[in-house]
Amino acid sequence: MSQEIRRVQVHSIDEIAKQTLKYTFTPSDGRALPAFEPGAHIDVYLPNGMVRQYSLCGKTTDPFYTIAVKYEEGGRGGSINLQAQVKVDDFLAISTPRNHFPLVASKKKVVFIAGGIGITPIFSMIQSLVMQNQDWALHYCARSQDHAAFYDDLIQLDASKVSGYFNEEPILDIASLLDSYEDDINIYCCGPAGLMQSVERLASNRPNKKVYFEWFAAPINKDHKNNAFEIELKKSDIVLSVPDNKSILSVLREHGHFPLSNCEQGLCGSCETVLLEGVADHRDSLLSDEEKEANKTIMICVSRAKSDRLVLDI
Repeated sequence: MSQEIRRVQVHSIDEIAKQTLKYTFTPSDGRALPAFEPGAHIDVYLPNGMVRQYSLCGKTTDPFYTIAVKYEEGGRGGSINLQAQVKVDDFLAISTPRNHFPLVASKKKVVFIAGGIGITPIFSMIQSLVMQNQDWALHYCARSQDHAAFYDDLIQLDASKVSGYFNEEPILDIASLLDSYEDDINIYCCGPAGLMQSVERLASNRPNKKVYFEWFAAPINKDHKNNAFEIELKKSDIVLSVPDNKSILSVLREHGHFPLSNCEQGLCGSCETVLLEGVADHRDSLLSDEEKEANKTIMICVSRAKSDRLVLDI
């Protein structure tokens, strides 16, 4: 699925928390940037050739884009390169926004659980709800208040709706938190894997509470077993074998097909491909349970097949 690439200029860089910088991008060609919805992210093409995904954290009415990036010394290198190499007035390439963490239209109360830099998509969501006068509450975990990006802005929006949990070790009692709300709520969670997995596990015992997640790293599932299968490329009229130790994406590349792909963890959605026939073994962290059941698309970087063959619109 194609994505337009836009050239933007770095208008400003501001430190908004310890080790966290906010970047504001403006269009370099005078054309308005595409509209986006809360929860959306963009691909940022970094000076060293890396491509990384960052949530848009501004208001949807802003004529510019903002992202917030935490310096991660033990990460995959994106934040280090961005903070070391990118300066005000530099030009960068970005993708148009994609949204796999949408704010579902509902009159239900919305509860947010954020950990660290996981506040970025949630901050955009909260600003949108404020503009709509919809009820919300935020539970925000961070190492300290100084590490909590946008905390002062959130307090200014409505201090009564913001609960901070600041400590080096987790102190949020998730079970008690979930039990403190009536069943008829929507919950959005983004943050470190440990926090997300705890919320997912505890919420599974409370089926009336609908929880939506934005994963920064793919959760590990040790139960997955890889089987070999075939892929038929409908447009190319060829059939390829995918062995148990290779992904669909890697096999496609070996045979001269180079579909768009960035994260290769089933997180960004750039490699989403239309599935014409066959049953996919969906292993991404993006598609909802309903979308996986519908079996209309597949993330070819990580997902595999339950059937002997998949027919792809390639």
